[in-house]
Amino acid sequence: MTASGSEPDRVDVRYFKTRLEDPALLDEAVVVEGLLAVPVRGRRRGGFVSLATAESADRAIAALSGRADFPNLRYEFSSYPADEFDDAEEYHIVLWGDDPPELPKPVDEASDYEMREYDIASGRFYGYSEKAIQRYLRKRRA
Repeated sequence: MTASGSEPDRVDVRYFKTRLEDPALLDEAVVVEGLLAVPVRGRRRGGFVSLATAESADRAIAALSGRADFPNLRYEFSSYPADEFDDAEEYHIVLWGDDPPELPKPVDEASDYEMREYDIASGRFYGYSEKAIQRYLRKRRA
């Protein structure tokens, strides 16, 4: 791992280690603002980090710029929560690689089937193992 001013969050490391089809990608990950930026390679076609401020996003882009395994770097602003436990009001997202699968629109009207297909496509896009994807789908159904 390459550090950009901080140690990686242990939860972040564990998250990726238990989900990636190729955990060796973590050897090339870059730590930005304590989060892991995992490179694109093999099955993994894209990635992102969600940051609290525009300044953090600028630092992330600077840390990842010029690296072949972080292609197509870009910044997006979002007010959509990263997960159900996230209470921040805004998000500064740095993305790399291909564009991720799109959520069905409108999300609150999407069928269970549409959301399941989205979850499978997203898991594969981010290079997660089939075992990890199926584990996620089982938890989501519970």
